[in-house]
Amino acid sequence: MNRKQIEFDIVNAHTYSDYEKLNSIYFELINLRGKLDRWFTKYLDMFDEKMNSSKRNDPVWKLYHAKSDQYNDVIQSIKTAEYYLKKK
Repeated sequence: MNRKQIEFDIVNAHTYSDYEKLNSIYFELINLRGKLDRWFTKYLDMFDEKMNSSKRNDPVWKLYHAKSDQYNDVIQSIKTAEYYLKKK
């Protein structure tokens, strides 16, 4: 996910009053957040014990942090989309 590009698309859609595209982007982000939620649930179920017993630079933790960064980008983009949807 390229957060800068998505947020550019959100602002661009708002600028040109393309609310159909803005809604489309918003729902894609909501779906992506749902997929990441399910990923975290499964990942923590599988690797909880290993994560508790390993150091923070272990590959299991690295993947977790990478997905966490992606999740934070999605959440921020959702907030941006919601802001512009409210400004209709």
